[in-house]
Amino acid sequence: MRRGPALCDYVSAQTLTISGTGELGASAPWKSHSDIINKVIIEPGITGIGGEGIFAGMGFSEISLPGTLTKIGYQAFEGCGFQYIDIPDSVTELGDRAFSDCGKLENMELPEGITEIPDYAFLGCSSLVSIKLPSNIKRIGKWAFRTCSALKNINLTEGLETIGSEALKCTALERV
Repeated sequence: MRRGPALCDYVSAQTLTISGTGELGASAPWKSHSDIINKVIIEPGITGIGGEGIFAGMGFSEISLPGTLTKIGYQAFEGCGFQYIDIPDSVTELGDRAFSDCGKLENMELPEGITEIPDYAFLGCSSLVSIKLPSNIKRIGKWAFRTCSALKNINLTEGLETIGSEALKCTALERV
């Protein structure tokens, strides 16, 4: 008997719903339909979005993540088309390049469980204007916000220990 995430039905021609338990792996059978998917719903039971670029490059504009999610892996949403994503408080881990090149992403608030922003996490998010970091953030990786040319506001807290090379290069920061 197979355990783990299972691809469910398209709710409509434009909505992909994924259900199951455990972490989504590298398999992404929906990629061949990415041009018609506008919305992604990941249901409770999914604990991680792993795999290399499992949703990378998909143009969907809306996504719903469950409260059971703890990990967003390497390149999970690289190059996606959403303007906003609500990351559940249960998420404690982001992978490198998790949101890189999301050119339409405008605002982001990260949950308190995240203690580090990995390398290249938001690289090239050219529409990102503001990001609210958790109060207990310890590390911002190299190139984390590089070429976020619209980024004007970021909150850096007292507990921050490390800012990687060029993490904030090519931004429009007005307030830190």
